[in-house]
Amino acid sequence: AVANAASTSQSNNTVSLNDEAVPTNQNTVFANAISKKGGATVTIVSSATASNDVWFAPASTTSFSASATMTKAASGTATSIAAPANAGTYYLYVIDTAGNISSTSTAALTVENTVPTITGTTVVAGNSTIAVTFSEAVFNTTGGSGALEVGDFSLTISGGTATVNATPSSISISDNVYTLGLNLSGTPDGSETVTVVPSSATAIYDAVANAASTSQSNNTVSLN
Repeated sequence: AVANAASTSQSNNTVSLNDEAVPTNQNTVFANAISKKGGATVTIVSSATASNDVWFAPASTTSFSASATMTKAASGTATSIAAPANAGTYYLYVIDTAGNISSTSTAALTVENTVPTITGTTVVAGNSTIAVTFSEAVFNTTGGSGALEVGDFSLTISGGTATVNATPSSISISDNVYTLGLNLSGTPDGSETVTVVPSSATAIYDAVANAASTSQSNNTVSLN
């Protein structure tokens, strides 16, 4: 105000800009999108900075909090992360310490919680086999492999005069149809009803490890 000139040499005159840089694609997740059941462990390959957060979340998420529809890796360099619990399509996000969120345009994970079910049963004219159809491809391990075996099924019979062994005598597979051998004792009189179920709650799984229940519908058939 009285004409003293400010010097071009100053202190207290520097400031750091805020970090607005979106994290780059620091994570190689999958060659292709994958499917898992809710809560399953998903393996990732991450090169994110260790302090950054890695999340599975729905598309266009801007606020992150652990829930049935969001999960976080323990750290940016973690090699695994739990799938969200709820069914849906999820994307992988990296969030740096400044809160900048990576952009992503490719779905990384589909959570599928639908359990496999028996959709129908038929018996051949001579009552030697029963064909069991499942709603999807099924396996006897949680890893999406392992062909079903006779021990994965349990048979019971009610009514009539014939009886049946609990374990099928044979099995053949064509797509999602499993033809089981019936080991009958006695001559059926046509009033017998055969019921087929998974032998346990850990016997039959779909490709993403959803287990078939031992309680089924569409799983009974009358003998000839």
